[in-house]
Amino acid sequence: MTIDEIESMKQALIHMRESKDVELKKAKKGLPESFWESYSSFANTTGGLIVFGVNEGATDNEIVGVEDSQKIVADLWNLLSNESKVSYRTVNNQDVTTAVIDDKTVILVQVNEAPNNVKPVYINGKIDNTWIRTGDGDRKAKKEEIASMLRNAKPGMDSLPIDGCTLDDLDTESVIRFKQQVANRYPTKKYLEMSDADFLIEIGACRLHRENHK
Repeated sequence: MTIDEIESMKQALIHMRESKDVELKKAKKGLPESFWESYSSFANTTGGLIVFGVNEGATDNEIVGVEDSQKIVADLWNLLSNESKVSYRTVNNQDVTTAVIDDKTVILVQVNEAPNNVKPVYINGKIDNTWIRTGDGDRKAKKEEIASMLRNAKPGMDSLPIDGCTLDDLDTESVIRFKQQVANRYPTKKYLEMSDADFLIEIGACRLHRENHK
């Protein structure tokens, strides 16, 4: 990162407020258990950014940094890959970044929204440990909310493949417009740089058949 980029990030972190898609965690000495509640919340709602090493203040935030960023990131990946910890992983390599600001290391984790067919995303091996994001906080999902997610996870007609159809059967202008809408919502994902086919595969609208490669 350039000096200007570091300064820009510093100012953004100092003035960042917790919201429906932002969570700030001090996390100075390690990966806090509350991270997993926020992870579940964002995965079950519309996704969000979790920042380690920033303490929210009444006006300006304080960048406190974390003591051992390598260990925190290693623990993060180990637990994200552990099904007894999280039921589904929505974080990919490009979603975890670290930055050094004024000799203090912060960690940024972009949690993506999970596909409907794997919701609810829960923690510690119990579906009752399902969290959702409301306003600027995490709360445990109610039984009826969990039941609703489970109903939506069942495959419907929209998720079934249509025999004999290819990407050529789609309306190109509609795909382009939708790609622009999704790119506006998730600017860091660089959807506009993808081909239409790669974009549709990325969002789960189509997939390659493993046997016949169609």
